[in-house]
Parts: sequence; structure tokens; C-alpha cells
Amino acid sequence: MENYYTNKKQEKLDFKQIILGHYKKILEISTVEYHGGYTKYGAGQDASTEYITDKRKEFIQAVETLALALYPHFDKEMKKVYTIFLNDDKLLHKKYADADGFIRGHEDENNKVKHSIKRLELMQDLFRDLGSLMFRLDYFKTSAYSEGDVDFIDVDSSGKQDKDVQEE
Repeated sequence: MENYYTNKKQEKLDFKQIILGHYKKILEISTVEYHGGYTKYGAGQDASTEYITDKRKEFIQAVETLALALYPHFDKEMKKVYTIFLNDDKLLHKKYADADGFIRGHEDENNKVKHSIKRLELMQDLFRDLGSLMFRLDYFKTSAYSEGDVDFIDVDSSGKQDKDVQEE
């Protein structure tokens, strides 16, 4: 999140920059091995423990957050895709959940890992669809500058600077 904050020189970020920053973070997450979370134990005098995050869950949560942030900008096509995704996600949960609605690992059948892998696949599809939406909305269009980065000078029809505009 610290990447989204700016200093005085940058002024402020717009929504598009925040979304592109989040998209970039998801791409970074997806370039490492998807592994489950685990605890790393120190040895000897350094008997500290460190929890290593589950990269599958990290990717899933990041894609869900991107979808929620972009939801107000969904076009007709993305709304249809997202409705199908929500239904598939609900069916997936139902398939692997216990009677009480929780997904737990069992000795004979590891529902928790299977659910996590299937959900990761579902989220990869959603991420692809969100990328397509962002393409349709021109989020990936680049320019050397934006309107806020340039000071405009009024000129009259002869090309001379308007007298009412002071030079800085």
C-alpha cells in the first residue's frame, strides 16, 4: 500500500494510477511459485518463528480486491462474466465445504488444498477477464504526459502569448 502514497512533488494519484499499481502488484505476485503458507522456524540461539504467506491466497485476495475496485466501471460484458464467476465460486465452495460451511483438510481427502488450487484457477480466469475489461477501458494506454503535468499558455491567433496570462 505504501506505493500508493505520494510525496508533495507528485501531487496526487488518480484512480487509474491506483488500479494500475494494484494490477502491477498482482503480476508480481504471479511471478513466484504458488505455495501454501507455512511457519519457518529458526534454529539454535535464534529460535524465532516467521510465517511465510500462502501465495495462492495472496493472489486470490489481490484479484478479488481489483474486481471490487473496478466493479463500478464494469461494462455489460464484464457484469455478465462476473455474475458467472460469482456463481462458479459459490459452487466451488459448496463442493469442498463441510456440512457447517467450512473448508477443512481431512486425512483421507485434503479438501483445503484442492479447494485452494481450484479457486486459484478460477481467479486466474477472473484476472484475465479484468485485464480485458481494463483494455476496453483504455487503462493500458500510455502517454508521455497527462493534462495535469503540463502548464498551458493561452495564445492569440497570431501565436503570441495572451497579455492577460503572466509568465512564471
